Order: sequence, then structure tokens, then C-alpha cells
Amino acid sequence: MSKFIALAEDDCDDQLLFAEALKQICKQSTLHAVSTGMELIELLNTTRTSLPDVIVLDVNMPGMNGIECLKIIRKTDSLAQLPVVIMSTSGNAETIHDAFLYGANSYAVKPGKFSELKAVIEEIVITDWSSAGVRNFDNFMIRPRLARH
Repeated sequence: MSKFIALAEDDCDDQLLFAEALKQICKQSTLHAVSTGMELIELLNTTRTSLPDVIVLDVNMPGMNGIECLKIIRKTDSLAQLPVVIMSTSGNAETIHDAFLYGANSYAVKPGKFSELKAVIEEIVITDWSSAGVRNFDNFMIRPRLARH
């Protein structure tokens, strides 16, 4: 299963960890990482013929944060249906509520262990976002599980 994932994450170490975990899960996947929400919007506007299968957004980024970026994605007709997963160190209830309110498909708190990060990324990769069903708050959070490998 090959996936094209766009990652907006300002921390270089987190980008590298995400890339390494993704490579271990699914070698055929393509990752395009950017450091700001603005760079993500520019990427999406220039790659309209090959949009990502899923977007993973950090909340706390300089300039345009992840929630602001999510709002733009949801208001742009050609991007509005793209699956967006918020992945942040913040487990703040208000931040999670805002992500749900503004249309994120799911939310994950960045785990501290690499094995748990891999499990979260695997969940993102294997989910068929086009048939994920009705979005509701009860199934909004992605929680690390044991890896399937």
C-alpha cells in the first residue's frame, strides 16, 4: 500500500523520526515534509494534480499554526475533502476540541516512544480515510497500540 503523506512539522527531529517510522512501516510511501503551515498551503496549491492521501499537521508551528492551516484547507473547495490528522505534543482538551470543530479527521498526541510513534503512523497509513465512516468525537483520537508487525 503506497501512500503520499504531507507532513507539516517545524521540529527537524520530529520530521526525521516520522520519516524513519514511515519507512519501517511502508517503504513504498512518499513523505513530503514542510516546516510551516504556509509551506503546506503552498505545496497543496502547487501539487493539485497529485494531492496527498493524508495530511499530518503539527499544532504549534511558527507563523500559521496547525489549526489555522486546517481552517484554510477546509475552506478551499479543491482541498476540503483531504484527510487531515493533527499530531501534536498538546493533549489540551481545548486544542483537541478545536481540531474536531474545524474538521480534522483525527487527532494524535505525539508519543514519547518510537515504537508508539510507529503504531500511530501505522494507524494513519492503514486507515482508508475515504470510507472511515462518520466522524465523531468518540473515535477522533488515535491512540498508540502494539505494532501489527
